Amino acid sequence: DKLLKILPDDAELTMKIAGLYILKKDYVLAKKYLIGAKEKFPKNHWIDYYLGLLSLEEKDYETALKHFDKSISIDKKSPAPHIQKGYVFTIQQNSKEAIKSFEKSVALGAEISDVYFFLAMNYEVLGKYKKSENYLKKAVALEPQNSKYRFELGIVYDKLKKQELAEKEFFKTIEIDSNSAVAYNYLGYTWADKNIKLNEAEELIKKALDLDPENPAYIDSLGWVFYRKMKYDESLASLKKASEKLDDAVIFDHLGD
Repeated sequence: DKLLKILPDDAELTMKIAGLYILKKDYVLAKKYLIGAKEKFPKNHWIDYYLGLLSLEEKDYETALKHFDKSISIDKKSPAPHIQKGYVFTIQQNSKEAIKSFEKSVALGAEISDVYFFLAMNYEVLGKYKKSENYLKKAVALEPQNSKYRFELGIVYDKLKKQELAEKEFFKTIEIDSNSAVAYNYLGYTWADKNIKLNEAEELIKKALDLDPENPAYIDSLGWVFYRKMKYDESLASLKKASEKLDDAVIFDHLGD
């Protein structure tokens, strides 16, 4: 604040002060500084960008989109507001618009692993698994030790019926993060569903349950592997417990079996 009195025409300084207030979650003062900066520097696209981020923090998604669009209209070459629009559309479950925004940011030079990841997730929602695979490979190439990317690539490989590649990614996920309950469960359930490697499947699912004992999906997986092993009493106990914790069609289907 003292420095701003000495350098009143420094737009970046004003935005830094606003950024500090955002970190303190004092959105009222953050907005005050940004609006003040906008009046002084109407051609600075970053001001609308940060106002958009502020609206995003407040979960005012429509206002956020308006600010990002304004930022784009001032500077058409910046990928940043397109990335944020992609995040907003992802939150709103509008995958087609999310893809447009993220791909525009990539065309403008954004080579960011999370952008590739969100592109992959949105293509996966639309059932375009090959596109999803391609973007996940790009994300993994940038961050090979990111277990989240590896796990999602495994899921996409599974959906593309590339079973060996899927298993390789799940094992890689576990190698990177030995506490990845979702990876233990997904691999174990996949084997149980295919009625193969049932002892190994049970061991993996039990590891998932060691990490997250009350997760109904993992309890269901254990019930399903017991069903495949024809341990019907144990299966029934697990599946009943899972069904009491979560209203889920797959769990009730298993319970019906």
